[in-house]
Amino acid sequence: MKPIRWCSARKPCRLSEHRLDNEKHAPLPQSLPRSNSCPGFVEAGDVMLWQGDTIVVFYERFDSAYSDTSLGKICETEKLKAAVSNVR
Repeated sequence: MKPIRWCSARKPCRLSEHRLDNEKHAPLPQSLPRSNSCPGFVEAGDVMLWQGDTIVVFYERFDSAYSDTSLGKICETEKLKAAVSNVR
């Protein structure tokens, strides 16, 4: 089952979230299938699957050597940092 299909089949879904530097992440109750790529950077609004069992929302752009599975993109990111991180 593809990750996005797994997530939508289980909505609403409560996850325990954590903040780390430029991201908000939440471990999933089970691993999902991966299709990793390493684009060299992440953008604000990127929603990724890390190690198959953690959803990550990035709220700042930065260079990255991580290999993640892209789940989607939040397009309107102007207020994203404040909304997900309580950072103003």
